[in-house]
Amino acid sequence: MNLPSLLLSLVIALGIPSFAWSQAMEPPAAAEELRVSRPSPLVPLYLGLAAAQALDLHSTALAIDRGARERNPLLKALGEDNTWKAAAVKAGLTGATIWTAERLWKRHHRVHAVILMAAVTAFQAAVDAHNYRVAARLR
Repeated sequence: MNLPSLLLSLVIALGIPSFAWSQAMEPPAAAEELRVSRPSPLVPLYLGLAAAQALDLHSTALAIDRGARERNPLLKALGEDNTWKAAAVKAGLTGATIWTAERLWKRHHRVHAVILMAAVTAFQAAVDAHNYRVAARLR
């Protein structure tokens, strides 16, 4: 996967939700009453997870280009040259994780929401580091 494709994927993944929200009408008054502010670490963790997923796409493609094999069974099942499919799967998984954290937060499990996002983001960062190490070894 080349850098322009990676950047385009990231722009699409991060831009679509904000575009859709900007096109929406004002939320109803009842929804305004239900709004609860988020803790300061939650939104950066959302962005960190999205960035870690984008880095995973890049690091996996780099390692595969250098001779490594995909070990994730879900992504392996997508077949060869699966960059866009993998990006879609990763965007879906990221969205599902953020949705789960939001539900935890709204149901007053706020510490659990932060722990979930920190754990998933840290795990993905560890996978990214592993992928880059494998790619460097295969240079």
